[in-house]
Amino acid sequence: FDDGQWRGMVFARDRAEADQLMAALHPEQLQGPSKAAMLRKARNVIWRVADPRQSGDWLVAKKPNRLRWNKQITDRLKPSKAARSWNGAYEIMRAGLGSPKPVAYFERSDRKDPLNNWYICEYAGEVPSVKEFFGAYARGETHCHVITREDFFAQLRTFLLRLHKVGVYFRDLTGGNIL
Repeated sequence: FDDGQWRGMVFARDRAEADQLMAALHPEQLQGPSKAAMLRKARNVIWRVADPRQSGDWLVAKKPNRLRWNKQITDRLKPSKAARSWNGAYEIMRAGLGSPKPVAYFERSDRKDPLNNWYICEYAGEVPSVKEFFGAYARGETHCHVITREDFFAQLRTFLLRLHKVGVYFRDLTGGNIL
């Protein structure tokens, strides 16, 4: 996608679906998050948006919210955060690991504003993050979502070893980044 002001990628079955996605998810059309749609607001704002392909389905939009001054300088030498999210999700999927499927990303063509880029993927549903499990076990709970602490850490260890075995080294490995 390139309209002179915005560029990016859209994954679709055909041109008609691509046009539909580009029209509905273009950053100038995409509404900012309402309180009801907001999933997270920290370094990134993450919220649900209606999937234009299927009534009643959701997608997730992610937009950088803030960057420290030093990251604003160093990130100018890298692809946008949206492009990195797109590429990272596809690398994880190519390795046979689960990730919400990328749908689109958009970035400003001039790349002057490192916060002005958007990544959109399929909505994974109400899936807990690793952070939720860490919190429960830190409070002394023996189960979280009916999973024991021992089973959880065994599954997490297996997953992380599998990531490394297939050559994926995730440099922002935090509890909130793993569903």
